[in-house]
Amino acid sequence: LRNRISFLCFMKLLTRTTLVYVTITIAVFATGSWLFYSFLNDLVLEEATELIESKKEVVLEALEADSIVQESSIAEDVHILKGSVEEYMTDTLMYDSLMEETLPFRVIHFPFEKDGVEYHIMISRPLLESEDLQEGMISSFLISLGFLIVLVVLFMWFSSRRIWKPFFSTLAQL
Repeated sequence: LRNRISFLCFMKLLTRTTLVYVTITIAVFATGSWLFYSFLNDLVLEEATELIESKKEVVLEALEADSIVQESSIAEDVHILKGSVEEYMTDTLMYDSLMEETLPFRVIHFPFEKDGVEYHIMISRPLLESEDLQEGMISSFLISLGFLIVLVVLFMWFSSRRIWKPFFSTLAQL
């Protein structure tokens, strides 16, 4: 009976210790995952901005070299309209005819003037790659978290049994 009581006390103590370790592990992993996601998301958006800015320079060079600017789409991702606009960048949802669905896009709007006529130019870039990257990253984090929790529980269970064994042996002799 005495051994049974000490074993039950041991299991309660072991369970509490393991739960504390698992809770701390989940909190640390969740915080690290969120920080990594934020960092990676910022990098992806920065890369999209840089690509749009470089495309803007190419479009401006082409428009300045061309003697006639037409109100149209000169490429699938570049649109020219008459009118003035202040330069700004935005994230929006647009229909993509290639994918046949609404996707997130980063769009830059900027002015261009030629021969006294003002034009409103829009360049868009799909953020689909970043969305795919985010989905893959979240699923890999969840799988890693599950694997890590199982490993922590097993490690804590085996190590705690070994660490607490002398204590409970002494307790059982008393």
